[in-house]
Amino acid sequence: MRIEKRFRHTLLALALASPVTFAAQLQPLPASAPSARPIGVINEVFAFHDAMPTGVTVSETGRIGS
Repeated sequence: MRIEKRFRHTLLALALASPVTFAAQLQPLPASAPSARPIGVINEVFAFHDAMPTGVTVSETGRIGS
């Protein structure tokens, strides 16, 4: 039981220390960094309601198969 308590205390210390450690290493992005912006529209081409397919293939002519 003593090991479990020590283990819990160690995990708690790491959890509390981690944000401080990582926050000190963060730096702002440069102005030249890419930003999120829409580049197109997503079209639903297939919906499945049973078993999830394990692979989807698109031929050179655009035919979709699974």
